[in-house]
Amino acid sequence: MAEKPIILRSDEVRAVLEGRQSQFRRVVKLRDRTGTYSTHDETGWPVTADECGEYHRDPCPYGAPGDRLRVRETVLLLTVTDVRVERLQDISDSDARAEGVDVIPQAPAALSHRTAFAGLWDSINGKPRADGVDISWNANPWVWAVSFERQTVSG
Repeated sequence: MAEKPIILRSDEVRAVLEGRQSQFRRVVKLRDRTGTYSTHDETGWPVTADECGEYHRDPCPYGAPGDRLRVRETVLLLTVTDVRVERLQDISDSDARAEGVDVIPQAPAALSHRTAFAGLWDSINGKPRADGVDISWNANPWVWAVSFERQTVSG
C-alpha cells in the first residue's frame, strides 16, 4: 500500500467533506521513457514498450486499489477502491453524481448529472493545453476514473 499526494480543487474538497464525491477523473498523459512513446492497449489502458519492444501496462499515477491519497493542503486522506481507464464521454449519470456534481433544482428536467459534469469539465478543461492538446468534452480524451473512500484521520 502506497501513499501519494493529490491536489483537489476547493469545490472537490467541499464535495468530499460533504460526502457527495467518491470519484475523480484526470486525463491520461502518455509518457516518453527511453525514447519510446506510450500508447493505449485495446482497453484504453496506457502501455509503454520496453527495450525489447514488448508493451507493459503503465501504473496509474493516482494509485491502485488499497493505496492512500493524501489531499494536499488539507487533512483529507482517501483510499483508492477502483481504477479504470475510459473515454471521458463514457461517464454514466451515477458516476457523474459520484464526481460530486449537483444538478441545479431550477434547471430543466432534461439536465442530468452527466450533462452538468460535461459543463464543469469544459469550464476547467475546455481550452487546449499549453502543449496544444485538446482535452475538452468534445475531444473525448482517455481519462483515469479513480474511485475512493474518505478515511478518518486521527490525531
